[in-house]
Amino acid sequence: MIITVANQKGGVGKTTTVVSLAYNLHRMGKRVCVIDLDPQANTTMTLGMTPDQVLERPNVYKFFAGESELLPTETESGIWLVPSHIGLAHTERALYAEVNREQRLAAQIGLYDAEFDVTLIDSPPSLGVLTYNALAACDTVIAPVQAEPFALDGITMLLDTLAAVRDYGLNSRCRLGGAVLTLVDRRRNVDARTGDIIREALGDAVFASSIPRDVRMVEMTERGDLSLLDGASNAAVAYRDLAEEVADRWLAARV
Repeated sequence: MIITVANQKGGVGKTTTVVSLAYNLHRMGKRVCVIDLDPQANTTMTLGMTPDQVLERPNVYKFFAGESELLPTETESGIWLVPSHIGLAHTERALYAEVNREQRLAAQIGLYDAEFDVTLIDSPPSLGVLTYNALAACDTVIAPVQAEPFALDGITMLLDTLAAVRDYGLNSRCRLGGAVLTLVDRRRNVDARTGDIIREALGDAVFASSIPRDVRMVEMTERGDLSLLDGASNAAVAYRDLAEEVADRWLAARV
């Protein structure tokens, strides 16, 4: 199962969602791979790999530059990772001149996808060649949605992008499989109203679990301390619940 985590709007908790899902699904006994397609490489660093370490092994930057295959590396946490590097930002610009540039990832990911129960693709917070590669390669899409007034505009743009991927024949499976409300402040009425609007618009696609604002998650990404996901903080508990929902929705039939 290949799941792309996407939202064209930045700052919605996308990296935290990818890392938390990967960690919790791994702890549930799933064999998990993460592909970091974001040139900022925040997911790569959170999973414990420095830029120098990235350059010592196959990575997404080298793959799109034609210098290596798309090969995952096992991290200390037990999660497998195809790491990213800031050099990927320069490589993306060169991809615009290539034929079938949007399907480079899809053409390679099938070589090892069967080895994993789930592969999570962290896409950039922008609409470009790398994001189209993430959408062309997936079985479904999860969208983290921040509970704020313009969230529905971002979801509308994402749905339009997914429709374009299908219409242009890049990936007929590219649909919004789930949306998760993130950075929710339950003390604010606007967050509650936004949540209601999103649920009304997307129906059952919205996960029951919503992720509250939580300084522990900031510390987790800042320090790469995945043990904070085992804690009792509100967001850590919510992310464990979300992983259960993801497993029930898509992974129950997989060994």
